Amino acid sequence: MALLCKKPPKTVSKLHKTTHHQRSHVKVNRESMFTPEDMHNVSLEVSMDDKAYLRPGTDVGFRETKAGKIIDVTDQNRSRKLPQHDFAEPKVYQSPSSYRIMTWKAEEINGEEKMIKEKDQSVVVIRPKYYVPSNGSNWASDYMQIVHNHPHLFTVEDEQNRCLYSNTFQSIGQLVRDIAFHFQDTFSGEDLYLLPNEDAKCYLSDKLTAIQSQFIDALESYKTCLEEEKLRLHSLMEKLNDCLAVCETIRDKLGNANLQSDLQLSYNILLKNCNKIISLVDSYGLPQMKTVITELTDAGPGVGSSNLEVRFRMAEIARIHSSDRRLRIHRARDDSAQNEVERTNSAIGDALVDGATLTWQRFKAFDGMTEEEIKDMTIEDIKMHKEMIMEKKMFGLWQKKLN
Repeated sequence: MALLCKKPPKTVSKLHKTTHHQRSHVKVNRESMFTPEDMHNVSLEVSMDDKAYLRPGTDVGFRETKAGKIIDVTDQNRSRKLPQHDFAEPKVYQSPSSYRIMTWKAEEINGEEKMIKEKDQSVVVIRPKYYVPSNGSNWASDYMQIVHNHPHLFTVEDEQNRCLYSNTFQSIGQLVRDIAFHFQDTFSGEDLYLLPNEDAKCYLSDKLTAIQSQFIDALESYKTCLEEEKLRLHSLMEKLNDCLAVCETIRDKLGNANLQSDLQLSYNILLKNCNKIISLVDSYGLPQMKTVITELTDAGPGVGSSNLEVRFRMAEIARIHSSDRRLRIHRARDDSAQNEVERTNSAIGDALVDGATLTWQRFKAFDGMTEEEIKDMTIEDIKMHKEMIMEKKMFGLWQKKLN
């Protein structure tokens, strides 16, 4: 069951009773999730929001205010050279998206029962704003990435299984099961009836690319597992390789496919392999995913509960994780301070903004090219190379900053 609660309209003041009703809604929902003993272990609250953006090359940081003064460092080896100009480059703007993952418990304080945090974990995903916009699909993708990288945050605690699986083992199992289930769940035989339509071919190709890239990531993670875990995962890795081989077969046929029958047999094999992967991962007895989830969001195109794309992705995630109840509450306008993740956003600003600028001009215009290669370039080649260098600068900036 998925429930989406819209924010009060723009015309309503934050002091209006509807805003207070919404705050009470959050409180009552929290109590209904974490107070009953049978629901406490399967419930999770996720608060999410993003900063507008960070502008490298300027002294305007996450707080969006000018530094106003220059503070000299005591250690001269750590001093920085200030830029000669303060012009921002939109292509290197960055959007940090914050997730605060929490569980609560009821505790009596001064004779009154109150909800206090039991567990609290913050995770930040940084997106290049120009290349990866804020929308429902990207927010859902970030959420699933966190689930796969930190599965222990989203699973029911089981004292018996706590030490049986490393985080890598559990991450691989959760990733491949989710991807296999999603592919199987969203594939329809009617997609093949649209052949030889080019849009249909592009859609099928994109779905193949998605499952292939995720399975390849799982195979790479497998290399870092302990030897004992590699033995247990060996059969699963064979199934992944079988799926990848079938995907390549389908891709080879896709260009010349004109009828459903041209691809139906290969897709039947792929779907059967996906089903085997799901059954195999289930046989490992991995910790169960929590089934009662509340998402608290602020305004924005990627998180708003009235957004069709947001609703669609939420329904997909609910099916993938077999959620009993997923609730998304869209906070009232001008009331975002009530959202728990705002504390995380504040900490991001304190951690990254030190009054100096972030250097992003780390590569020259024709980096990695010889003079002969430069002379042979056309105008179009130069434009494409500039775009490539800009991407390199942008990713290089955050690789350096995050390390």
